[in-house]
Amino acid sequence: MTVKHQRSLGGYGMYFREVQLEDKELFEHYLAGRYHDLITYNFTSLFLWRAWDPYGWTIIEDALCIKSDYLGYDTIMVPCSPDDGKILKATEALIAWYKERQVPFIMSEVSEAMLDFYAHYWPGRFQAEAYEPGFNYIYRREDLANLKGRRYDAKRNHINSFIKNYP
Repeated sequence: MTVKHQRSLGGYGMYFREVQLEDKELFEHYLAGRYHDLITYNFTSLFLWRAWDPYGWTIIEDALCIKSDYLGYDTIMVPCSPDDGKILKATEALIAWYKERQVPFIMSEVSEAMLDFYAHYWPGRFQAEAYEPGFNYIYRREDLANLKGRRYDAKRNHINSFIKNYP
């Protein structure tokens, strides 16, 4: 796949491209090879939130690597590949790259399953810490379908405003 747009989001010889609509097929190829139980590991989420969280991507060791610079935090997501060995090789390359830049290696959006994955292959190598401001929220399906109560006033107002402005 040819990439027409390229902007260094990292420097030091590793280039992370901005997430663009034409990247969808490539992302789906890499993301389809393994189950990810976090919404961030989804092209649509990455594309829609790219202005709020400037994601960048590159391929390392045949694994899709996604970088975030949200609020100035330089973090990397777990490399995406169906092959455990490729994930580990990509992670090693990223660790070396962060070390070369003298920047702390911080992984974000790491699920329990991926914590277990790394603990299996590299026991004790990483320390997991919760970042509560980044926690996702979960709604009950019935609550969102009905939007009953004061808790959902703002959501109902947004919907009504949308319907009024875009009949």
